[in-house]
Amino acid sequence: MRLILLDNDLDVVANQEDKYKMVISASTGDIRFDDIKKWIQTRLKKKNEA
Repeated sequence: MRLILLDNDLDVVANQEDKYKMVISASTGDIRFDDIKKWIQTRLKKKNEA
C-alpha cells in the first residue's frame, strides 16, 4: 500500500507504534475495512507536507 501511495506523492503519517497497532488490529480482525479506511484517510498527507 505504501509503495502505491508514495508513487502518487502521498504517505501515511503515523509513528511506528500506531502503524504496528493498526496492522495487528487489522490482521486479527479487531478492526474492519471501514475503520482501516478511516485510519488511513485521517493520516494521509502529500509527501511534501509529511
